[in-house]
Formats: sequence, structure tokens, C-alpha cells
Amino acid sequence: MKTMLWAMLTGLMSLNAAGQAEVQSRIESVSLFKNGLAVVQRTLELPGSGSYLVRDVPTPVHGTFWVESDANLRVRVVQREVEEANDAAGRDLRLELAGAEVELLLHDREEPLRGRLLPAPETAATWNRSYETPRYGHIDPHSRGVTAPAGRFVVLQTAEGITYVDQGQIRLARVRGALPAIKTRQPVLLLENEREGRTQVTLSYLTRGLAWAPSYRVELDGERLWLTQQAVIRNELAALDGAQVRLISGFPHIEFSRVESPLAAEQNWARFFQQLQAAASGGTTPHAMAQQQLAVTYNVAMLAPDFTLPEGEAGADIHYQDIGALRLDEGESVALTTADGESAMKRIVEWTIADPRGWDGSYVSRGREADKEENDAWDAVHFTNPLGFPMTTAPAAIFEDGRFRGQTQSFWINPGQRGMLRITKALSIVTRATEREIQDEGGRRDNDYVFIGGRRFRRAVVTGKLVVNNHRGESVNLLIRRQFSGDLLEATGEPRNDLRPEGVSSINPRHELTWEKTLGAGDQLELDYRYSVLIAH
Repeated sequence: MKTMLWAMLTGLMSLNAAGQAEVQSRIESVSLFKNGLAVVQRTLELPGSGSYLVRDVPTPVHGTFWVESDANLRVRVVQREVEEANDAAGRDLRLELAGAEVELLLHDREEPLRGRLLPAPETAATWNRSYETPRYGHIDPHSRGVTAPAGRFVVLQTAEGITYVDQGQIRLARVRGALPAIKTRQPVLLLENEREGRTQVTLSYLTRGLAWAPSYRVELDGERLWLTQQAVIRNELAALDGAQVRLISGFPHIEFSRVESPLAAEQNWARFFQQLQAAASGGTTPHAMAQQQLAVTYNVAMLAPDFTLPEGEAGADIHYQDIGALRLDEGESVALTTADGESAMKRIVEWTIADPRGWDGSYVSRGREADKEENDAWDAVHFTNPLGFPMTTAPAAIFEDGRFRGQTQSFWINPGQRGMLRITKALSIVTRATEREIQDEGGRRDNDYVFIGGRRFRRAVVTGKLVVNNHRGESVNLLIRRQFSGDLLEATGEPRNDLRPEGVSSINPRHELTWEKTLGAGDQLELDYRYSVLIAH
């Protein structure tokens, strides 16, 4: 019976590689989120009992590294000496020429120095064992437990003895013979297996370095719409050689997404506790575009008024889209067309007038330009998601007759659900929205004072008017939304009255009136409404 074994970290330690075979692991599958995280599955095979080395050391998210195997395995992270090809890049002479016979020409010496360049001595890692609550913005220089930087001297074994040479004085270095292989100490995985015979092992973990960014191309043609989904994948993790790739869309809850596991080679306890504290303080919330904006936010004007799904359809909160096997080296990117579909569409002019009042009923302005921008009318299209899976939050470029018309943002739309995309401002549709408090014959406002929670509020009656003029040579379909705070008293034009979620428990309930009208060429439409509101006084 397969068992899921928690990998046990026993710390960084030296290791004699004699008698320990190295095995290769392979990335079998990756499932990519949009926020830089990916679920990785690696597989490898152990030929029998004993200790085996794997060079691919993961940096997993805390609590996500698991080992699946028929055997009772123990996994360690250790340090070992490895040999790499010498590229003679000249970055560090002490590393690249260690053990080589060299001839050095110095700035302050006529005769060259000849001898064998000795390797740099190893320095012990230093740890910060101060585990107090961190001060945010302060970086502890010892927090990662790194070794001290390389010294300024190279050490040369000459015929006369040991000579220390300042690296800044070297103007020329000649190597006698072939370049030696570079030997460095690197972290590796050590798998200790007690089971005889071949053993299959799967390592799975959540890590950073792989992500996907979706986008949509929308082609308009008469009453039809063609939708194409594209995915851009960038690999900053490791080479993929035919790995199965899945794209994840949704809004997953990953509590410790920015906390590295203590298993990670560069992690230490001080940094681990600091990351835990930051996660507990809510400092890990990603940008909405990196996750998923929910399609129930009424303050976004791109949404369709009908949020219901056709009978028999169900929306998935997290969707996995399999795009097959992929070869992608580290540092490479690829753009793929992942889906397309066709849908009927309806052209509309969408005009949303935002609620100008705050929680206490007072007018709140974000600036004249911002308020005007928010309340403009837009040409838009209604359509039904034609794909067999949900559309995700992404840029959507809109074209008509091969010409670019605009770019907007698509939100989560379930298959078969209606959605709406803005195209461009409706400049030939002139709109005007006005509101005023009602006054009596003497010029006084009809006031009624109430006390709520020890504060005094003035009850006022507000009348509003919406005017739309169509300066086009054709009729247009209008979708008009007027958001307000208070209690509706009356409205012309038979609008639908919805209670907005953000105002369910506020002093003034927050409403949205929705009209769907057809306005002929050159015609004008006037809509009136009246409501009462409590205003802090």
C-alpha cells in the first residue's frame, strides 16, 4: 500500500559521495497558477536499497512537499562536492583555476610568479538564532545563513613556499596544461532506501518559477463573435522535457504561499519564522490579476445583468485545463492558442452611474476627472461564453473587420453564462445625470432627524434625472445602471431594483436600478427617480 511520507529535514551537513549513486529525476507534470506558483511532480527510480543522490533540490512552499513511494524512505538535504565543466569565464580565479599550474603577471612585479593555485578554504555557515518577532523593512544580514564572501587574495604554492597574491594586482594569468574541472559544494537530496529491488518514487510540491498569463482575442462580425484564448507560459524553474502541463484558473486559498519550507537549501529558522509572521499578518495577498476576480462584484461595469447559468450547467471554482506535453528550457517563453469558440452577440451602449455617497450618506468625490471617467457611456457587447470551461481574468483585445477596436479586461465567466465586454467610449451618445434634494415652497429642505448609534442623521429626499441623446444614424440598445444609497420611492421606465451586496448591512441600503431600452436615431430618453437617504449631520 502506498504511503505519503513527510520529507524529514536533518540540516545541512558534509557528505562523502563514495558509494552513493546519483539518480536522475524527471518532471512528469506541472500545473500552473497565474501568480507564479506551480504544482510540480517529479519521478525517479531507485535500483535497490542504499543511499542515492538527486541534484534537483526543490524550494517548496511550506507544507506542500510530499514523497509517494512503496518504500519507507527518508529524505535529507545535504551538501556534497560536485564537479562541473570549466567555462573559463574569469569570474573567480580561486574557483576556476584551483589546482592548476599557473603563471601570474603582476602590476608591481617584473618577473612572473609560477606555482599551483590552491583552492579557497571553506568557511562555516553562520546562523541567526534570534527568533524574535521581526521588524518589517529591516533585513538581517545573517538571516539566510550564507557563508562569508570570497577574500581578496589568491593562494599560490610556489617553489619558495606559500604566496598570497592580491587579486587586484593580477594583470595576466596563464594556465599550464588543461583547465581543471570546477569543484563546488552544492545542496543535494539524499534518499535513504531500506527496500530491496526497484522502487518508484514521486516527489510533489508547490514552488515558484512557472506561471501562465492568459489573454483573449475577440473578433466581431455582424451578430456573431469569435473568441480565442491564448496562454503565455514562462519557465524560470527547470527544463521541461515533454512534461504534461495544466493551466489552473480560479482563486485558490494558499495560506503559506510566501513561506518557504525548512527543507529548502537556503532557508533557516529565523527567515522561516519571519515569513510565518508576515503570512499571519496578511502580507501575502496577491494582485487580483494574478488570481481571479469574482464575477459578483457589482462595482465593475463589464458584467452582464444576468448571472444565472443555463439548466444543467455548473461552474467550477478552480478549473484545470490540460494542454498536453511541452518542451521548454529554463528561461524560455511560449505562446499557445489553447481554445476557441463562437457565440451570438448583442451590441449595446452601457452607461453606469456610480453611487456618489459614502457609508454616512455624504457625497464623496474622487476628483472631477475620475468621477467623469467612471460615469461615461461605453459601446459594449453581450455574449455567451462559448468555451467548454470558464473564462478567466485576463486582457481581451477586440477586433472588427481585422481592425483593432480596443482592449478591456475579461472576468470569470462560466461556460454558457452571459458576459459583457467594453469596447470604446460611446462619444456620439450624450448622457447627463443630475440629482438634487427636494425643497418646499419656502426654499427649505424637507428634513427629518434621527439618531443611530449616538450620531444624528438627517433624512433627505433626493430626486434624480437621467438624460440620453442618440446622435447616431441608427437605433441603439441601452443598458443603464444607476447606483444609489437609500430607499427607493419611485422611478419611471420600470427599472429592475437590485440590492447591492456591499450595502446589505449599511445605514443606507445600497441599490442599483437597471433599465434596458432601445433608443432610436436622433431620439432622447429621460428617466426620473426619487429616493430617501440618511445623511450624517
